[in-house]
Amino acid sequence: MKNTNILYIEDQTFFQEFIKNIIITRESKNYTQKQASDLLNININIIINLERGDLDKLENNVFVLGHIKTYLKWLNLEYQLFFQKINSKKIHINEKKDKLKILSKLSLNLKIKFGKINILTTLIIFSFISSAIIISLWILTNNNKSEYLNENTKVYENINNMKIKEIENIEEKNIVIDEINDNTINNSNIDKENNDIKIDEAINIKTIKIIAINDSWIEIQNKNGKIIISKILKKNENIKIDYDKELKLLAGNAGGINIEINNTVIKNLGKDGEVKRDISLNYIDLLKFNK
Repeated sequence: MKNTNILYIEDQTFFQEFIKNIIITRESKNYTQKQASDLLNININIIINLERGDLDKLENNVFVLGHIKTYLKWLNLEYQLFFQKINSKKIHINEKKDKLKILSKLSLNLKIKFGKINILTTLIIFSFISSAIIISLWILTNNNKSEYLNENTKVYENINNMKIKEIENIEEKNIVIDEINDNTINNSNIDKENNDIKIDEAINIKTIKIIAINDSWIEIQNKNGKIIISKILKKNENIKIDYDKELKLLAGNAGGINIEINNTVIKNLGKDGEVKRDISLNYIDLLKFNK
């Protein structure tokens, strides 16, 4: 008997919501499972079993976990939260069962075919066939190990490439921020009076309401990057949170979200199906969406 570790998540409520979020986000990118598999060089069976919720078909090893991490990062989902929930479960596999079936069939054929040959000759033939089977299994095992190492190498290369792209994106964002700051300084005298009014209004804000006009996954982080809320809002569902000008919002379907703050409804966060990150929940920043 062989012990094999498979993936397992005890919190099924979280897991089922996370699966729905994976599917919604992938479809919002207009990618099929096959297209995502080809783009990321990920085994399509891992994507299929993950989105079906069939974790018991996925082994708990570096190869599988690396592919899952690559997939969730591509979807801009919080893979850290997913990995915190993952447990391991042992199952027993009878790896000798198929071998014994093969040997039994061979033994039966030998009895029929060589029934008239003496026992010594039969044993020699049987030993030769057994040796051939063992050698074949040894070669197959080594080939599988080589394929496993090659797959792991690809996983780490993909992860490194994604890190490089993230660094490049951060540099591009910093350039854009610098340009925005320069423009803000140039226009500060013109907007000073209006900004003073908006700041006075923002001081009195106590809560902020997020309203779903269509199904959308949302995630809210504080200034330290800690996740405060991560869930799927159904159509016509809403939540209220304490106002903090430094909160950030990630919307899986930006066109399906409205924000109500200080008796003002913000409706133009993005297009239907668009994934938007780092939406500032600062009252002054939100008012810009309605211009």
